[in-house]
Parts: sequence; structure tokens; C-alpha cells
Amino acid sequence: MKRFLTVFAFIVGAFLVSGPAKADCLKLTAETTYERYPQISEKLIQLMRIEGLCATVDYLPGKRTTNMILNGSADGEVARISFYKDQIGPAALMVETPMFTSEGMIISREENRDVIVNLKGKVGIIRGWVWMEKVIEGLNPDQVIRVDNLDNLNALYQKGRVASILAPIGMIEGYGLHNEPTVKSVIQLNYHLWLSKRHKALVPRVNRMIEKFIAEGGYFIRAIQG
Repeated sequence: MKRFLTVFAFIVGAFLVSGPAKADCLKLTAETTYERYPQISEKLIQLMRIEGLCATVDYLPGKRTTNMILNGSADGEVARISFYKDQIGPAALMVETPMFTSEGMIISREENRDVIVNLKGKVGIIRGWVWMEKVIEGLNPDQVIRVDNLDNLNALYQKGRVASILAPIGMIEGYGLHNEPTVKSVIQLNYHLWLSKRHKALVPRVNRMIEKFIAEGGYFIRAIQG
């Protein structure tokens, strides 16, 4: 009986020590569409740990990550562009200092088509990618074909169903698209950490943390390729 009580007391004690730490952790999310997000998220978690903050990251489809912030079941999202405000509204706040910067590209069989509204053929984009929707504003809706992921976008282009696609810069190398007639940047994309409005007081602290980290030569990814 004495041994049982000792073991029981140890288990209860361990629970009391570990319980609050887990409860205090920020539950962040990241999209599953980008293979580098685990690398980016791990660096963020390590940085926050140094700062005395606890965080975990779950990897989910983009629509679900947004819904989790909207319904209050997530505390924030890793690496969303500034246009994300159009989707998330007042439910989350953008941490001002970008985690990294990338470029959105046009890849086209049409020559020198850096001006999107001058495109004559059909254009492929990924459904739900806000920056792509911004870039195609002004095009005839009948010109645009939306797909669900990068593989389908590449297939759309390779099969000739579209003359052009919008893509993250990493798609050029990933799918061997360097030699297309037009391969040009059409938009710079800054990727930020977003925190739920519940954590408004935490935003300046986290911003200073990221700003200092980058100013001292730190990086979440050394050179963004997608």
C-alpha cells in the first residue's frame, strides 16, 4: 500500500508539473502545401523557447488552418503572406517583421508576358492562394483555371490546357521550367507569423524576437526557393 501511494504521488506530481506547461503552449498551425514548413516551424519553436515561450505546430490544409483560428481552436499560423488579412479579417494579427521573403512567378509559353492583363491564353492558378487571385485581377474569368496543388498545376501546363501558370519561385526548379519562353517575377511575397487576436499583447514581443533574430544573421530558411 505504501509503495502504491508513493507511485501515485509521483504520477500526480509529474502531471502537475507538466500540465500547466502544455496548457500555456501556443497551438500554431502551418499549411501542408509547402515542404519547408516543418524546417521553418522548428526554428520558430526553438526561438520562442529561448524567449521563454512555448509553442507547438500542427500541419493541416490551408482552409482548415484558417477555420481553426476563426473558431478559436488555434492560437496562430506560421508563414502566411500579408494578403492573408483578406481571409482572416480581425480574428488574427500579423507579426510585422517577415519570417522570409519569396517571389510569385509567371511561367508562360507566351513571350515576355510580365503584364498579366495582356495574357491571351488561359492561366492556371492554385485554388485558395490569395496572391494568385490578386495578380489575375483584371483577367477575363473564363481565362482562369483553378486546381488544388502544385502537381496538378504542373500537369495542367504540361498537357497544354493553359498557356500560362502562376507559381511560387521554387516550382521553376522543382518541375524543370527554367527554359519556358516567359519566366518572370510578378510579385514579392512577405511571409509572416500570425497570432490570434487573443494574443494581441504578445505580438510586439514576438515581433522584437523575430526582428532581432534576423538582424543578427539568423534565418528561417537560407534562400527561399518556393
